[in-house]
Amino acid sequence: MSPADATIRAGLFAVGAAAIAAFTSVMVTNRSVYAGAVTTTRLKWIEQIRNNLIDFIGLLLKHVRRARYDTAYRESAESFEAVAAVNRAIAAFQLQVNPFGAVGKNVAEILNLCVYCSYIKDRNLMFEFTSSAIAKLELHAQWLIDSEWRVVKLEASGPFSWPLIWLGQVIQMRKYEMFCDGEGSVEALITAAGVPERLNYRGAEDSAGA
Repeated sequence: MSPADATIRAGLFAVGAAAIAAFTSVMVTNRSVYAGAVTTTRLKWIEQIRNNLIDFIGLLLKHVRRARYDTAYRESAESFEAVAAVNRAIAAFQLQVNPFGAVGKNVAEILNLCVYCSYIKDRNLMFEFTSSAIAKLELHAQWLIDSEWRVVKLEASGPFSWPLIWLGQVIQMRKYEMFCDGEGSVEALITAAGVPERLNYRGAEDSAGA
């Protein structure tokens, strides 16, 4: 190989290395920008979910406490407005969560169970069952927020961290399944409240006759 050929090859190699380095830098930068934007959006979304659940619990507790002691309230315009606000909070939540996610699906079902219990005609049972359903809702909501934080952590991390984070998610979901079979189970409450097997809870006033 002549000195001239060697010089040309060295130059081509340098140009190729520089091009690869530039391409890699652009890819890393773009990924960082994308991950940052996704993480910021998801954090806002998690905050919205939390706020919607807080609003739902506050509205429903206020409604059932009032309905327990004020006979005229249940048929008043104020009561109907409160129920409409509760239903809007449910709709907002259902439009925010992944319909195929196990935790989000369970939370959505418990939201509807809470509303069903609030229609029970016996006022003391209504308050007791609704309060119990809300307590279950709060427990499952904690798991939901935790699972979404884990997704944020996965999205914000580098590829070398993904296997460990993914394994942590798998372990956490297994713990959630055990939770659902134990402390988080709503089967006893569903049986006690007489919830039909198939029911549109938000249209359940006539069915909630306990």
